[in-house]
Amino acid sequence: MFAVRLLVTDPRLAVAVYFGPTTPCQYRLVGPGAWRGARDAILSARERILQPLMTRRVAMATNGSSSSRCNLLLLACVGGVLLASAAYALLSL
Repeated sequence: MFAVRLLVTDPRLAVAVYFGPTTPCQYRLVGPGAWRGARDAILSARERILQPLMTRRVAMATNGSSSSRCNLLLLACVGGVLLASAAYALLSL
């Protein structure tokens, strides 16, 4: 009975209750211990769950010189390791 009444009176809240994350605030919608802020807490639950997962935005380098230097250094290191391993393999035969 409550589900039908909730769907008729507040469809947005009904969708959030049925398809959103389960929160303890759902028990505070009606009955003893009803809380007036339960509706807002249920509707903002997804944002409150995702907020700690948001990371800071890092600005990209405009000229790209530091990233290209790092890539070049990485390429040189990998090439040096490959040359050293090839030389070791040839000398150990």
